[in-house]
Amino acid sequence: LEDLSSVRLPLETTIARQAALHRNQAHVLRMEKLQKVLGNPRRSLESHVESDLEFHATLADATGNPIFEIVLAPIQE
Repeated sequence: LEDLSSVRLPLETTIARQAALHRNQAHVLRMEKLQKVLGNPRRSLESHVESDLEFHATLADATGNPIFEIVLAPIQE
């Protein structure tokens, strides 16, 4: 887990920065919807996991760089 964290943190920081620069309104609306699920403690664990994966996939898509999605996919698995 430590090895994964040392790779994931700088990757996700870069993805978040690029997403902030290149996102569109659809990305923002999708992430807001997913954050509502993630912030709701009454939702199931399965719902939280699915929403978390989709949130990070949306961030990667929002970068406009398809390589981020390719690199992130095996980490999410």
